[in-house]
Amino acid sequence: MQELLQEPFLYALFLSIAGVLGTLLGWHLRDIISVRPLTQALERSEQDRNALAHLYTQLKHQHDMREVDLKKAAIELGQLRQQASAFELDKAVFASRNQANTLRLEKAEAQAAHYAEKIVFLEEQTMNLRQRNSQVNGELIRLQEELNAWRTLHRDFAAMQMQMRQFERSGEMLEMERNQLRLQLEKARIELENLQSEVLRLQNTEEIAPRRYAPAHGAHAGGPSQASDVPDQADDLKIINGISPFAERRLQELGIFTFAQISRWNENDLESVAQALDIPASRIVQEDWIGQAGHLMSGRQE
Repeated sequence: MQELLQEPFLYALFLSIAGVLGTLLGWHLRDIISVRPLTQALERSEQDRNALAHLYTQLKHQHDMREVDLKKAAIELGQLRQQASAFELDKAVFASRNQANTLRLEKAEAQAAHYAEKIVFLEEQTMNLRQRNSQVNGELIRLQEELNAWRTLHRDFAAMQMQMRQFERSGEMLEMERNQLRLQLEKARIELENLQSEVLRLQNTEEIAPRRYAPAHGAHAGGPSQASDVPDQADDLKIINGISPFAERRLQELGIFTFAQISRWNENDLESVAQALDIPASRIVQEDWIGQAGHLMSGRQE
């Protein structure tokens, strides 16, 4: 009942019904009661009715206002429900995003841990590379020093090569000069032998007896012998390189006619023959008369 009275419209309706009932009751009591009290009662009832009408108007206004407020509240409630739905959607999206972000965060943390391990490994590799770089730098410095030493050696070797080329040029020039001197010496020797041949011819023409030389230790089987030891078959001694026609005549004057006699010479025989030919004994040794004679003897035996 209290809840029904709290409603303004129902409350006004009850008041109106009560007013009508009061009016009817008043008219009924008019017949019973005197008119003046009834008139007063009617006026009071009119006043009450006016008050009730005024109250009803106020209540109607308040009811309309409350209706408007209720509509506004319903609209706001709908908006709030829409916002709540939007918030729920946002919450769901945010939850899914949060879950995705959580997964991403876990994945990122795993990757961060993996990268941390990689960083530790890379730091170790970096330290190793730095050590190797230091070793390589030391080796590079050592190789650079060796290269500098090799460059110095190469420069010295190049200088030595230049000196060797200069020495070779000097040697070639000296060789050319020696060849020229050898040619001149050979020409002079030929001229001297020709002069000696001419002198010998003149001596034979004037019938000068030839002078004979004997070796220091006398004649023996391997050395020069007297003219009485002349063999029946004499060899051409000019075949031996170094024996000229003049030297052959002088050897024949000494009683030397064959290769066998020359092949058996000793040091004393060399000195005697060199004095007789007026040449140094070293020339006979250098030209190897004895070896050539022995070679000619062995070729003849074959």
